[in-house]
Amino acid sequence: MSPRPFVLRATSIADRDAVSALLAISYATLLAAHYEPGELALALPIMSQANPELLNSGAFYVAASDDNRLLGCGGWTAAAPGSGDINPGTGHIRHFATHPDALRQGAGTAIMARCEVAARAAGLTKLECLSSLQAEPFYASQGFHALERKTVLLAGRVSFAVVDMLRILD
Repeated sequence: MSPRPFVLRATSIADRDAVSALLAISYATLLAAHYEPGELALALPIMSQANPELLNSGAFYVAASDDNRLLGCGGWTAAAPGSGDINPGTGHIRHFATHPDALRQGAGTAIMARCEVAARAAGLTKLECLSSLQAEPFYASQGFHALERKTVLLAGRVSFAVVDMLRILD
C-alpha cells in the first residue's frame, strides 16, 4: 500500500470525537497482541478518551488525509502525565496513536518531528514518554531509549504495563 498524503495540524476541542475514535481503533487493534484481554478491557475506556486539555494545548497534533480522516495523533506537554509535575527542561510525549490502516506511512514520525521542533522552541532538552509495550520499537526508532518497564495506574485505578523511555534532544 502506498503512503497516503496527509497534513499536520494542531487540534482543538472540535476534534474530540474524531481523536477518541482514532485512539479507540488504534489501541484496541494494536495493543491486543501485547496485553491480556482483561487488562485491555479495563484500560481501553480510559485510554481511548481524548484529553480536552491536550486538544486545546496547541501542542497536540493530528495527521489528516485530504478527506480529513485522521491517520495519527500525538503531542507533548511540559507537565508529566498523571502528576502534573513540571521538571524544567523536560517534556512529555502524550497520547500517540496511528490508525491500523496507516501504519508505517510516516504519520507518527511526522507528528514526533513536529513535537520535537516545538519542544526545542520551548527550551526543552529532553523528552520522556510512557510507551505501551507495543509502541516501544516506534519510540526507539525516534531516538528514545528504554529506562525501565513499570506499571502505571490509569485514572488512579487500572494497572497498565508501560516502558518509561527518554530521548535527549541534541
